Amino acid sequence: MKYKLVAFWLVVFGALFAFLQTRFEYHFYYIEQSQLFLFSEAYIRNKLVLPGGFSMLVAEFFVQFFIRPYVGALVTAALLTGVGICTAGFLSSMCSRCWLCCSCILTSITGCRVLSAI
Repeated sequence: MKYKLVAFWLVVFGALFAFLQTRFEYHFYYIEQSQLFLFSEAYIRNKLVLPGGFSMLVAEFFVQFFIRPYVGALVTAALLTGVGICTAGFLSSMCSRCWLCCSCILTSITGCRVLSAI
């Protein structure tokens, strides 16, 4: 059962990666061009004192690699798959009904829909 679960999430990751790479390839380049990450102590300190600064710092760190081919789709697919896995784990711990575990895929699909609306 464990190998089926791993295979399932690898298929979800692969499908998300293929979808994002084919539909949003130039979107990732555009996002990278509009943001700047400076690797200096003053910039990091100024970001960390803001509310949510650590998450902004991590996001800007990852966005700087979107200029490389396939990296934007890879990072986004990995994050969306991780959200789906966490949602599935949370739902399976709450109750063991099978139909609730299928809703974790909806989380990843919703993430793709939000990205397409940007």
